[in-house]
Amino acid sequence: MAQLNWSNKSIIATLHFLVWAMLFILPYYLTGSDPDPFFLKNTWVSLALFGIAFYANYFFLIDRFFFGNSRTIWFFLLNVLLVVVLTYIKISLKNDPGPPPGERMRELRKPPINFFIYFDLLTFLVPIVFSVALKSLEKWKKVEEKNKEAEKERLESELIQLKYQLQPHFFFNALNNIYALVDINPETAKSTIHNLGKLMRYLLYETNSTYVALQQEVSFMQTYIALMRQRFSKSMQITFSLPKHLNHSKVAPLLFVTLMENAFKHGVSSEAVANIDFSLEITATELIFSAINNYYPKDEQDKSGSGIGLQNLRKRLNLIYGEKYSLENYLKENRYHAILTLPITAS
Repeated sequence: MAQLNWSNKSIIATLHFLVWAMLFILPYYLTGSDPDPFFLKNTWVSLALFGIAFYANYFFLIDRFFFGNSRTIWFFLLNVLLVVVLTYIKISLKNDPGPPPGERMRELRKPPINFFIYFDLLTFLVPIVFSVALKSLEKWKKVEEKNKEAEKERLESELIQLKYQLQPHFFFNALNNIYALVDINPETAKSTIHNLGKLMRYLLYETNSTYVALQQEVSFMQTYIALMRQRFSKSMQITFSLPKHLNHSKVAPLLFVTLMENAFKHGVSSEAVANIDFSLEITATELIFSAINNYYPKDEQDKSGSGIGLQNLRKRLNLIYGEKYSLENYLKENRYHAILTLPITAS
């Protein structure tokens, strides 16, 4: 970060140098092939004094007296004093050579001396106004950057909270599966605990980033399906269709598995064999995951389908993908369809 700030300061300093160099060179070219030394001297003196007015405000007066405090009156008083002093210096250094020797000077009616004094006073307002405008713009940009950084930190914090909310919810469902197997088939329960260990390892160590490799997420999903098959081996038929080759794209972790959980919650019945179909398609620009299951509505006393996972899913999708995703849910011929489409994220 320090290197970036130094780079920005270097660019700003270079721009300042180029602008002032152009201002000092321009009068020389305006005088043509026969430059007037007195004109150049007076112009360069004026530019130098303008520079003093500009940088006195830019580096000192604006930050200390103009922004965010009750001493603004000092900003105006000190600038009045500064302008008066610089105007006096400018008038003192002004060089008027008069007419060339041998030429009669025409009797011209010149404006009173006060006119030039007032004019010089007013011209010093230009660099002061420019310095205030530039400093205000820089301050606004810094505030914008701080606000963006604060918003980024807030979103990251919210994502972490949502992940921590999801993990206990997931483990609660997985432990329910193991509990159901302990009395029915202890050997299968042991294998299930082994699979749960794989899932826990992934949840604890691989999901701290915003994105994970698609291959890792698919492996996690396959382990989760294996765990569910061990519990519902006789009452459920599960398919998981995958493309032959998974690309090197990345995906936010634990999005697809939420739809899987939802399918197992609502797609299982003790009275019939359940059919649950999962598929993942990869196009040139999108990942399309679908979960299709039989629909068996839960009664009001069953809290397993309380919807925490889906609420969490939508919040995470909004935080990570904004408006770049789509999530469709619909019921067709007593089959519930959930289709999540995400943009391809390069590795």
